Amino acid sequence: MARTDPLIEPLHLSRIFEKTWADLSACVSQTDHPFRTPVLATSCPYGVDQRTVVLRRVSQAGRELDFHTDGRSAKVDQLRQSANASWLFYNCNTGIQVRLASTARLHQCDEETLGLWANVPAHSRLNYGGHQTPGAIWQPQAATQTTPDSYEHFILVRCTVHQMDWLRIRGKLQQRARFIWNNTGWQGTQIVP
Repeated sequence: MARTDPLIEPLHLSRIFEKTWADLSACVSQTDHPFRTPVLATSCPYGVDQRTVVLRRVSQAGRELDFHTDGRSAKVDQLRQSANASWLFYNCNTGIQVRLASTARLHQCDEETLGLWANVPAHSRLNYGGHQTPGAIWQPQAATQTTPDSYEHFILVRCTVHQMDWLRIRGKLQQRARFIWNNTGWQGTQIVP
């Protein structure tokens, strides 16, 4: 009786692809989902800058991921210099890592942001209303000064995904797949972990 070599066990690429997008979509409404707060990387003068963001919207059909930020933050300047953004998601419960390569578009004071801003709670609006720029040295006298309606600082970052790298790193056998958008659809391939 022939045995199957576990090192060449084929992956079900379509299931992986659909499950990954389903998890990304689910985390928007499930605040305790491990994918809810991914790491976003951008280019900067000293190499790469990384930070945790909150995923706000996912569109599989549009290949889009959204997050919100203060327009005065370093990441906004970095994305203006280079629209390339890389995402890292990790689910510690399943051992699944997902990396996404994307191109970012910034929306500020436009139709998109106006509709979103209307739904931002008053206490959250204060995060965009500080007199100090994000990343600046803290000044106690300025820390208490906020503007409750600071819409001009509110930025929607919408990223269009063009590559997905999926990796299972738990268990005896690590497995990996890559999906690349080719302007007409996604092409999936099993690759070596």
